[in-house]
Amino acid sequence: MSEAGKGILAIIGACTIWGLATLYYKAMAHVPPLEVLAHRTLWTLLFFGVVLALQGRFGAAVALIRGPARRRVWLAAGIVAVNWGLFIWAIQAGHAVEASLGYYIFPLVTVVLGVWVLGERLSRGQGVAVVLAAAAVGVLTYGLGVAPYVALALAFSFAPYMLIKKQLAAPAAVSVTAEVLLLMPLAVAWLALAH
Repeated sequence: MSEAGKGILAIIGACTIWGLATLYYKAMAHVPPLEVLAHRTLWTLLFFGVVLALQGRFGAAVALIRGPARRRVWLAAGIVAVNWGLFIWAIQAGHAVEASLGYYIFPLVTVVLGVWVLGERLSRGQGVAVVLAAAAVGVLTYGLGVAPYVALALAFSFAPYMLIKKQLAAPAAVSVTAEVLLLMPLAVAWLALAH
């Protein structure tokens, strides 16, 4: 299979999992959001930890935490915890449409960060695409009929996370594992207190 084909399958799989996650979080509405977040953290660590261990790359996650980029890893861990927690709360509280709008706004915020922080340049076609996407988000926001606080909070927490991830220059599975490894003691402590 070509790299493009693998990429298409990966995005379809990721979007399917992400979409189904909302159904799961809504079904778990009787469980406090922070408890769900703690479980998400621990199960993410278990899944990626096993994958990396089987690949012989788990040490790369530990090295990332101990290396010169450790402050960025800590910052990324804190930001992703806030983003995940906000998303879980939004779905459980009945703000799924607002949450999904946040992930339409997020790419626009990412483009702005890329231009302002990283000095990237947009071609004319890319600029037109961004303007059209912004107009679509404006229409969706207007149609929502409420101030998009949840959407903006999700977008503005996830975009800086992606900027930090780009600067880490580590494979996604390695950096996510490092982040949840740092969050693991907090997740375990929260679950111990909750039970």
